[in-house]
Amino acid sequence: LDKSTRKYLNKRSTGALANSWQATLIRDESGDYSAGAYSDLVYASIHERGGRIFPKKAKNLAIPLTNKARNIGSPRNFPNLQYVSYNGISPRLIEMPSFTAQYALRRWVDIPGTGYISKAGEAAKDDVVAIIGNGVTGLMASQARGPSLIYEI
Repeated sequence: LDKSTRKYLNKRSTGALANSWQATLIRDESGDYSAGAYSDLVYASIHERGGRIFPKKAKNLAIPLTNKARNIGSPRNFPNLQYVSYNGISPRLIEMPSFTAQYALRRWVDIPGTGYISKAGEAAKDDVVAIIGNGVTGLMASQARGPSLIYEI
């Protein structure tokens, strides 16, 4: 998942989403186990399936238009911004006095799904099968030797 996240969602240099994945063991209703992964980040699933994002603390989302805006992050951290709207084009926050549009303001944005989690699962399928197969083989070999202690999961 780390590699797939970085490959398909390489938008931010922090890598917070790629670094957030944790392995887990999942037990279903019938008692069977499977391996899985999860992320505590709220935006992990929207990149997989897509969806509409609305602002939580403001009237509009501020979409960075320049590298300077991306590096600064929030318009609240940007000095000397002015609000401008013209010819029906979405409002912009511009830097004064150069009049360079730094952010576009939108009521919502639609995020297309990338399927990066599905792609990661498909790419890792053969490796996971090999790892599980090696684990089962090792378990069978240890039981043939007569283990002194067996852990039941």
